[in-house]
Amino acid sequence: MSPVKVGDRIQSFNVTRPVDPTRRSYVGRVTELRVDPMDGVTYVHYQAESVVCNGKVIKPCTEEMRAPQNGTPTMMGGPCDGIEVLGDKDPR
Repeated sequence: MSPVKVGDRIQSFNVTRPVDPTRRSYVGRVTELRVDPMDGVTYVHYQAESVVCNGKVIKPCTEEMRAPQNGTPTMMGGPCDGIEVLGDKDPR
């Protein structure tokens, strides 16, 4: 997964790979990239527009969300990679 940028339309999976589309994910637009001063991690802040499960919107969502930027090292080893840039694609 490549890093995302402000303005990207994304789907954020707060799960490990491989992605399980039966688990809940969020679709939204990136509003900001910000380094958290407490842990030094760059977080992707996004305005969620919907909650998705199995590729279908299950409910609208208007929350401000955040997730670690792709490539951030995890505590278990390996990089974070839970954000996919959707562009014009439908969520899965």
